[in-house]
Amino acid sequence: MVTLGTIAPRHPAPDATQALLTAYLDPSDMLAARSALDSALNAQNGPRTVVWANPGTGGGGSFTPLSQKTEAGCKAFLSDIHTAADLHPQSLQGTACLGRNGLWTIRNLASVDKTG
Repeated sequence: MVTLGTIAPRHPAPDATQALLTAYLDPSDMLAARSALDSALNAQNGPRTVVWANPGTGGGGSFTPLSQKTEAGCKAFLSDIHTAADLHPQSLQGTACLGRNGLWTIRNLASVDKTG
């Protein structure tokens, strides 16, 4: 399970992280995305891209880990997210950290321009 929107005070703009996600995903998409992120970050056989889709909304996307877990228990990741209304996916890059409770928490998230 992944916890989204829980951000330590020393990290920038918690509202911005949540806004990036909720701008593109409805609640049922968030559940599917959380499951995919958890699977991608917990992969035991090296980094792999995990794809998710929500037939009910037409939303979908993918998560790809970009690093091994750091000493602080964090991993960088890349995500492409789209909704039925989008012509182009939204590319995001972020960092999630594994808490003592075993849940991944997104610590930062930003849009990535993949056009150039």
